[in-house]
Amino acid sequence: MLSKPSAPATILPHSPGSTGLPTAPLGPLPSRTRGESALLRSCFGVVCPLGIWLSTRFSRTRSPRSLRMCSVSGASGGVEIWRALPEQIPANFDEMMRNRYNDIVREELDGTPFRTLAVMRVPIDSVPDVGFKSDFSFQRGSLQHSAVLHAEREHGGFVGCAVNIPKADYLPRGCVGAELLSVTQQENNVVKVTLRGVAMLRIIDRVCGPDDNGRVLPIVQEVLECGDLEETQGSEALAREIKLMEDLFVACGELQRSTGIWAAGDLASRTVADMTTVSMQTVADVQLSGVSSEEQRWPVLASHAAISTFSAAKRSEFLCDPSSTLRRIRSLSKFLKLMQRVLTQKLLAKKA
Repeated sequence: MLSKPSAPATILPHSPGSTGLPTAPLGPLPSRTRGESALLRSCFGVVCPLGIWLSTRFSRTRSPRSLRMCSVSGASGGVEIWRALPEQIPANFDEMMRNRYNDIVREELDGTPFRTLAVMRVPIDSVPDVGFKSDFSFQRGSLQHSAVLHAEREHGGFVGCAVNIPKADYLPRGCVGAELLSVTQQENNVVKVTLRGVAMLRIIDRVCGPDDNGRVLPIVQEVLECGDLEETQGSEALAREIKLMEDLFVACGELQRSTGIWAAGDLASRTVADMTTVSMQTVADVQLSGVSSEEQRWPVLASHAAISTFSAAKRSEFLCDPSSTLRRIRSLSKFLKLMQRVLTQKLLAKKA
């Protein structure tokens, strides 16, 4: 039987000298995969059980900051303002982690801090992929407007953009973290924003609903683009895997032209390399999460560029369930191989 959704989180800001741990001990977490009961993962270079990992990160000392920006038109760096804020530990953290509606897979959690963030539901066509810009319009006074106002006031214009899934009761497992480059008031109480995708976020508190001020402020965690897997397998593996993916992308685009079948998106109009070159310029001033070299930066943005060409349904799958770069590239290659096989069969049938 599914557990009831947890109550809204009460945020306890981290204070130096305090562990920040929930009062109840953190027991085994729900997981999709079977394995050892004690999860071992790397934490700041040390392999430790999940409980020790959480305790270690909660007890870290951070300098409290209070940063507010009231206008973000033409601004950048909102994500850095959000990253500089103290980690926030919900009083019901243990309950939140166990709640099946949140669908938390413990093996996926990164070492990045948990913080609240204003998240707004955005139509898939207006969600910016990481490395891309998009425009989005909404009514003044809407939930989206509340999210934007909070992002401007508290986080330097950094906001979460969750794919708006019709009839969905809860937020998706992940969303795109975007910076507000401009906010303009238009006619008929319409507000238009220009967004720049700069990070992927894991939504920890998916059952979070609007507060009394109409703001949806779930606990989220920034997804490391290059984490343990990428560090273990190295830049050569990234380069090799992205080359395979780009070759498959080109082959599928050629098959789309030959068959006239475009259901999966448009892979023929632009190459991944061309789109990535633009993305590199778009986020040239952004520190991508976990990325420490230019060798890593290209595969990260190339994988997001490939996703941007897919149909709405396929894009939603990737944007709602974020992963690190190498896992994302391999998922892309798996899908492109299937697409190549199907379109090849269609082409042979067409010629017969």
